[in-house]
Amino acid sequence: MCLYGRVVFTCAHERWGLCVKKCPTSEAFAAKESDQDCFVKNPHVPTSRRLQKKCNRCIAMEDKLGKARKSIEDVKETIRRFEEKRAKIEEKKKIEEKKVEESQVEPVVELDPGLGVISEEDETEESEMGDSSWASGSCTS
Repeated sequence: MCLYGRVVFTCAHERWGLCVKKCPTSEAFAAKESDQDCFVKNPHVPTSRRLQKKCNRCIAMEDKLGKARKSIEDVKETIRRFEEKRAKIEEKKKIEEKKVEESQVEPVVELDPGLGVISEEDETEESEMGDSSWASGSCTS
């Protein structure tokens, strides 16, 4: 277990520094006495630091995420504005259709079929004329 310097960020990522002290396995590998090197890293406390900032990868990721969120908000705002415009246009169309319907008043056509209202006086005049069979209701056929 070799001892390394280490930096720990607030995002919990860590960056390993240079080897401060090699373990016997690593020294044997460096002297070509062993076939395997040491793969275990332990932090060397006096050279380890805790930084009150995020690592560069997290900062870059937050920037990208912030840009993506802003783009999404811009798209939502644009969609909202288009929907408002569409609603106003549809409302104007409905108002115009109502105005057109109101302005298209159906003309009143008076049909005179040639039939008038028959009163009792008219019947008496016709009966005096001689043809009263149909007016009295006594038709014999």
